[in-house]
Amino acid sequence: MFACLFLGAPALLRAQTPHEIKYLPFDPKQIKLTPSGSEAPCGNAGTYTFGQFLGSSNDPSPSPIFLCFGDSLEVIHNGDADLSGDPQVGTTPGIAYAFYTCPPTVTGPTLQDVATIPGPGDPCVLAGSATGLYITQAVPNGGSTWFFNSGTLQNTFNMGQPMSVFFAPITVDDFANNNYESAQVGFPPGPCIAVNTAAAFEVIYLNEITATGISNNFGNDCLGRFTVRGGFPQYAPGTAVYDIDIFLTSNPNVKAVVHTSASNLFHLSSVAFSVPQAGNYTVVISDGKSCPATFTIDMNVCDPSDNVTLTFPDTIVPPGGTVCIPVTVQNFAILSGSFSITWDETVLDYIDLQNVNPVIDTVFSQAANLNTQQTSLGFLGVQIFNNVNPTTILIPDGSTLFEICFTAIGGLGDCSGLGVINNPTGIALEDEMGQNLALTVDTGQVCIAFQPLSFAVAITDTTCLGEALLTITPAGGVPPFDITVAENAPTGPTYSDFGLNPGESFQVQNVGSTNNTPVSYDICVIDNNGAGATQCTTIVVNIPRLGAQINFAQEPLCNGQSTGIISAVVLKGGVTVNNPGTNYTYMWAPAALTVQNSQVQNGVPAGLYTVTVTDLSTGCSEVASGTLGQPAPLSSNSVVVNPASCSGICDGIITYEAEGGVPFPGPAYQYAWENLTNNTSAGSGTDNPIVLAGVCAGDYQITFTDSRGCTATEVVTVTDLRELGINQNVIQSVSCFGGNNGAITLSVTETVPTGNAYTVTWTPAGGNAGGTSPNFAYSGLTAGTYVFNAVDNLGCGVSDTITITQPAQLRIDSLGQSNPICAQPNSGSIAINAAGGTGFGTYIFNWSPPATNVQNPSGLPFGIYTVTVTDANNCSVTRTFNLLEPTPPTISVAQTPLKCGGDGVLTASSPSGLIYVWKDINGVVIDSTQTIDSLVGGDYVICVTDPGGCFGMDTVTLAGVTPMSFSDTTLTQPICNGLSNGVIAIGVQDGQPPYTSYAWTPQTPPLPNSSVIFSLQAGTYTVTVTDNVGCTLVGTFQLDEPPAIVNTFSAAVTGRVSCFGVCDGEATPIVQYNSTPPSGGIFIFQWSDGSSDSLRNTLCAGLNFVTITDGNNCFVVDTIDITSPPQISGATSTTDALCFGDDTGTASV
Repeated sequence: MFACLFLGAPALLRAQTPHEIKYLPFDPKQIKLTPSGSEAPCGNAGTYTFGQFLGSSNDPSPSPIFLCFGDSLEVIHNGDADLSGDPQVGTTPGIAYAFYTCPPTVTGPTLQDVATIPGPGDPCVLAGSATGLYITQAVPNGGSTWFFNSGTLQNTFNMGQPMSVFFAPITVDDFANNNYESAQVGFPPGPCIAVNTAAAFEVIYLNEITATGISNNFGNDCLGRFTVRGGFPQYAPGTAVYDIDIFLTSNPNVKAVVHTSASNLFHLSSVAFSVPQAGNYTVVISDGKSCPATFTIDMNVCDPSDNVTLTFPDTIVPPGGTVCIPVTVQNFAILSGSFSITWDETVLDYIDLQNVNPVIDTVFSQAANLNTQQTSLGFLGVQIFNNVNPTTILIPDGSTLFEICFTAIGGLGDCSGLGVINNPTGIALEDEMGQNLALTVDTGQVCIAFQPLSFAVAITDTTCLGEALLTITPAGGVPPFDITVAENAPTGPTYSDFGLNPGESFQVQNVGSTNNTPVSYDICVIDNNGAGATQCTTIVVNIPRLGAQINFAQEPLCNGQSTGIISAVVLKGGVTVNNPGTNYTYMWAPAALTVQNSQVQNGVPAGLYTVTVTDLSTGCSEVASGTLGQPAPLSSNSVVVNPASCSGICDGIITYEAEGGVPFPGPAYQYAWENLTNNTSAGSGTDNPIVLAGVCAGDYQITFTDSRGCTATEVVTVTDLRELGINQNVIQSVSCFGGNNGAITLSVTETVPTGNAYTVTWTPAGGNAGGTSPNFAYSGLTAGTYVFNAVDNLGCGVSDTITITQPAQLRIDSLGQSNPICAQPNSGSIAINAAGGTGFGTYIFNWSPPATNVQNPSGLPFGIYTVTVTDANNCSVTRTFNLLEPTPPTISVAQTPLKCGGDGVLTASSPSGLIYVWKDINGVVIDSTQTIDSLVGGDYVICVTDPGGCFGMDTVTLAGVTPMSFSDTTLTQPICNGLSNGVIAIGVQDGQPPYTSYAWTPQTPPLPNSSVIFSLQAGTYTVTVTDNVGCTLVGTFQLDEPPAIVNTFSAAVTGRVSCFGVCDGEATPIVQYNSTPPSGGIFIFQWSDGSSDSLRNTLCAGLNFVTITDGNNCFVVDTIDITSPPQISGATSTTDALCFGDDTGTASV
């Protein structure tokens, strides 16, 4: 807590709280001053020693001193101050520390030289004191002062922000009351003070570190966040960062992962983190100056089962060896991600990443996705994203994301942890919905040690004939290695190799058997050049040979179809491999099959097929081939047709015998007949041969189907023995659209003439029927379709359909009309086009009025016009047109109301407007545009002319606004030269109240947002007033500096006393104002010896002060040094008288 008070508050607290200095002059005891050769010095504020420190800061001394919130520092004065400049010996002087915003430079000698009121003062003095200077509570010479950081200084002087304050030792005239005293009544206080600017020190007050916006479910129940503020990063934004540690309160070994990049943990940073399990977590924050903050976050809502998990294994590596550590994943379904890997750089030296997961390999670049700038410090930044096709990156659980490779550079037994950190790349995992994902890290460890002796055995099929390559690779142990391989068959050859170094392998060719028989081998490895540990094992080499067959599962259902099914059969060692899966590939011939590289081929036609089967694990291949058959095609074996007797008699017979395909039992086929003459069904069933009886002459289609659904079709034609026909002799169309003068004449023909009479019917009825067999007529017809039917006495008949046409409807199309315009009343015109009817291009046009036969009349006034068009068949049509009388243009006006005065806008618009002219109400043209602006309000006239010369006019009223202006402005000039007691009071009127802002300049010192400002020095002041709608008014006001009081002493009057010790010195002040020209006034004189005379002749020798005051209580202090002649001195000698009363004594001078 700060420990001192401002002026006027109870003095209950002490130390660094800023005090305003007090001026408490009093009537001192009258003391005669003895002149001396030179003026006495004003003392020295002395030095200090930093004492006890209580708190957290790691930087409590020397300057600059950083104090965390709650810290305190004792400053012990060394007791070496010179306080001889105290003007009043009746009070005890002391030492305080003055407040500055930068290193002070003014050491004294008067309070006016240091304080800013009346000034000029040290430019670094902390502003705000009504008396011009803040100091700490004074202490005696050698006393202690405590400096606290309770936040009060920041809140009082820097709006709650951290701040730097410089302190310097300063002498105080009365330490008990924190006062500066005057030498005489009416004299300025603090005539002789000292500031030790060389001993100034800086204290930086840091704010408390706090966290806000704490969330335990930041879009994911295992993700939390908070915002950190305060401490050193708030004082040094953009450079200083926080150090944050988050751990499970019940088990500090369980760590949360901080996502926000370590280099971005600035003041007001949003800190995101994820936890690996539910529970309460402790957050510990420090700021580079050891300022602490600790709090707890409840993360019991966390269900880590869906956290993205990165796992690092525990492993060992021999000294100087290399190791690649697999980083495996769980729940890895992300759109993008970033994190950093950390290790001990004194144990492991980073090489690179290898074996990147195939899911991201095509979009992962070590140059673009890795930050390797800090690998020498044990940090590697990783970014994972698909910038080619931004989709979810899905890696199966337990799969390796990549391997990180190192060289072991530490000593035997050294270990390095492996984990995830937020430096140099922050941690961020996001799914395709933009949701942040939580991260769990299963840390690992790499230790430098020797592995126990072991060896790996690899059997590689190199011949595809049952024999293989045997590879033995030692690992661990102490190199070099000896290897022996012995075949047990029952006594086979032995193979050996000696002195293998680490990483080398021993290989034996053609082990195993070509006849699918297993062969066993004994393998032994001895390390340390055959003198160390021994490891043996027995292996069995059994490599079944690959075989292939084709299974013809289904032939095509119908001849020529692609509905067959074939499949490849895989054999290993002569045994069929059931469900061979993706371990094999299949290459089929011909190549144009449905699915290449598939074991099964569906929908294939009959033919020769070859398949090549390849074992992907060995690369071995085998070929098989064969032919797929199909049924015979469906067709007719025989077709017998018996014709009908005559036209209209249906007694024909068709006998159809089918063959091919796979018939139903019988053998039989399903069939269906269709009469193609009238598109009707003629019967269906199942039979063979298939008989259709009682049919008329015409075409009949049979569709027959076998038992597999295969179908075939064929058309059979039945003829008449006697065939009737019709000759259309004359067909007469209708003359005019909608008329009824169409006519038909026709005759009936016979292939075998009989002379039989015919009964005739016409459909539809209504025409005029006539004629005798075999010639007939039908007249008086409208356009349409007519059916003629004739039947003789034997029942034989014939029919025909005849169509009567008509010309298209005659019509008149308007191509447009142009109405007459105001400027040319006979400028109308009409354009038409005729179509339809008969004789295109030969139409006759008749207009009324006027009587003219032109197609497109012009030069017309407004009115109604009728035209009749006649075609080549004398068909006609009439249409009427209306040419409109011209009308003036319509006008609409959009207004932008006045806001500040002189800013109104009017915009005219007219659909047909061409020329716009604005005038005022008196007819004076304003502008010839659609829009006029900068308007003050009133009535305005808009005149609009359209392209045809028609004229329109409208009057618009725009409401006015009176602009702001100043009223009742009062200027109070400063009373005394150099004082800051001027006042400006302004009044504002009109505009749109209330007035929201008064912005004054200059702002040194800061001026209030008010219409009245106080404590002003002389000078020019400008104010910008803003009203309720943002309009501004600017005004400038001048405060004049009153002339200063200037005193000189008359040179004609002596300034010397007549005799030593005699007070008869003379002085005549000549006082005037330094105006141009200089001017006089009425002044009051107050001398340091108490006299108030303006003319003096009783001054004692030495320095005499006079305070000259005018009627405004403005004053000036001046001094005159009255000199003195030296003191007269002498020596005396005497002898006593011999007897009482005689005159024998002597005296000499």
